Amino acid sequence: TAGIRPKKPVLVVRSIDLPTIAAVNEELPTQIHIQNTGSDVLEEIFELHHDERVLASRQVSLNPGESDTVVMPVSFPSPGLYVVSAGPLSRSVSVNPIWIDEDADGAIDAGERSFLHFGDALEAAERGDIIMVNPGHFHVDAEALPLAVEKPDLTIRSAEGYEKTIVEAVDAHEEAYEDHALFSV
Repeated sequence: TAGIRPKKPVLVVRSIDLPTIAAVNEELPTQIHIQNTGSDVLEEIFELHHDERVLASRQVSLNPGESDTVVMPVSFPSPGLYVVSAGPLSRSVSVNPIWIDEDADGAIDAGERSFLHFGDALEAAERGDIIMVNPGHFHVDAEALPLAVEKPDLTIRSAEGYEKTIVEAVDAHEEAYEDHALFSV
């Protein structure tokens, strides 16, 4: 038909599957679900980013209408909150998301001790410390509850508000417990 141009390959990112909490240098199996919605074969290098830095890349080839899951492992060298993006989609990863905020500024600074688990942070904390927690969904082993807070004047605070930081007790089968106290004082 005159005036109608063929639809070139179009890469669409459908979803990104990535853990929300990780340890420093932990390799995360990132899965990106992509589709070629065009009418031509797609061949290009697909990239995963943090800010403007390329975290991982891989050559992809998709026939018209074909979908695929691209697996690209990523890791992060220091504690903090990282935003990973693929095309227009992004996901946040909190690396060593719990820290002792020695200068009480609400941000993790060089030299401040960071942790992956609440128990480790509680053990390392001293009287009057502020334990900060980045956004994320944290699972605490129900058998370890309640986590004892036996140090006076200890503060546990979410870095971005309680609605973005969820702490949940789970059993060995990852089932949530609603009847367990997380902390005892």
